[in-house]
Amino acid sequence: MEITDLRVRTVKDEYKYPFANATEQKLRGAFKTYVIEIFTNDGITGTLCSDYLNEVSQKIINHMKFLLLGENPLDTQKIWGKMFGYKMGWRNPVAKGEIIKAMSAIDAALWDIVGKKLDVPLYRLLGGCRKEVPCYASGGHYKNLESREKELELLKSEMSQYLDMGFKAVKMRVGRDIEADCERVREVRSLIGPDIKLMIDLNITSTYKEGVPHALKFMKALEKYDVYWFEDPLIMDDIAGLKKITERIDTAVATGEQEQTLWGFKDLIVNGCSDIVIADVTAMCGGISEWKKIAALAEAFRIPVATHKGDKASIHCVAGVPNGLMAEVFLPLEEKRWKYDLEPVMTDDRGMLRVPEAAGIGIRLNEDYINENQIES
Repeated sequence: MEITDLRVRTVKDEYKYPFANATEQKLRGAFKTYVIEIFTNDGITGTLCSDYLNEVSQKIINHMKFLLLGENPLDTQKIWGKMFGYKMGWRNPVAKGEIIKAMSAIDAALWDIVGKKLDVPLYRLLGGCRKEVPCYASGGHYKNLESREKELELLKSEMSQYLDMGFKAVKMRVGRDIEADCERVREVRSLIGPDIKLMIDLNITSTYKEGVPHALKFMKALEKYDVYWFEDPLIMDDIAGLKKITERIDTAVATGEQEQTLWGFKDLIVNGCSDIVIADVTAMCGGISEWKKIAALAEAFRIPVATHKGDKASIHCVAGVPNGLMAEVFLPLEEKRWKYDLEPVMTDDRGMLRVPEAAGIGIRLNEDYINENQIES
């Protein structure tokens, strides 16, 4: 079995509800989905769809094609090392960067081939710990930067729809202004009631606003609203700052979505910087090969792991490991985000995601939709 070709296509859509987080100065209006396919000489194709890549990582994926041709796709760790630069590879090894993002997507597509070859769903290859996983609705962004009243109306409407969809946990963004954000969190907690988990994402804003003191002030002001976790108060490189925060705040701190490789997560975990590890499987941490190692290291420290995004590959990863906690369903109201897949997975009325049982990751490409919305890249 050999790899014969690789293809990347880009699908672009406008957001139905433009949004911004605390670091953005204007509303984000569109998203892109990158469809990666790895072809083999026995007819099996590895497929991965990711909306967290960019034009640079796409170019790198295409450039890495020459490393893949002729390789056996079942040799996932060998190929990972070849892409990373082991044994006098094509570049000198580095720990982080756009190359790791590209490797993440390629590696995930390779695992899709493994599952299809063995006729086994991915979560069983990873350990098969459960057939469904809890999830949360990830939204609560700023949708009106001009009017505080209109912003609150939009926020409450959004959260109400998540409850109607069956979610038992929701996440919202904060970080612009303590007073205004306390009002936003108070309104959301009042709306969802005491039994729904509420996550708060600071989107690393405190790094640019006085660092640790700003983060602690923000988090302590919001703790009274029964927050399940605070996410990304600082950039992941600020090991000392994150350690101070986890030691001084009673609520769990979750971080890692922008961290890369086992070595990057080792620094977070060993130094006590995170109570919950969040890793992006398909576009950041290094792929499924690295996810396995990151999850195992976290388990050794009794730390649960969650995923950044709730795509099918991420659902498999949470379900496959014993310390899998939860998957993120990003902007559930943006239905176009799942149009590329003929069989998207959505939450049920218990706030759970059923793990796909098809071999590999289980993506069935909607070629009509992809062709209609594909852009030149």
